[in-house]
Amino acid sequence: MISQNVRSGNYSLTLTGLTSGYKKASQVISDNIVGGNTYHFEGWIKATELNTGKFKFQIRWFDINGDEISDSRVSFGYTQTDTNYVKKAKDVVAPINATSARFDVQASKTDGTAYFDDFLINILE
Repeated sequence: MISQNVRSGNYSLTLTGLTSGYKKASQVISDNIVGGNTYHFEGWIKATELNTGKFKFQIRWFDINGDEISDSRVSFGYTQTDTNYVKKAKDVVAPINATSARFDVQASKTDGTAYFDDFLINILE
């Protein structure tokens, strides 16, 4: 977490990628995940350097045994350089057998830097 390049508040997350491979930060959500419910995921991203890779948010769902339900991955990336934050948001229906999720922010195959801020994860009624 850094105190520069924030969209709001005091801190944002910064990730500087590698030209091969990736760096990521993750948050596991294990409370109140119910298969079949719709969840709203959103966050803001800003890239400050030209990059050849991708910065992204990714949602992965897991079953009661902790096994990933791989066909339910959702990602929304950002590949352009911009001086302003861009909002990325998606409503996603949890697979029927999902009991937990992991929300990743990732910098992959890039030497650029991105700032991530103001994450929100809500269940839609």
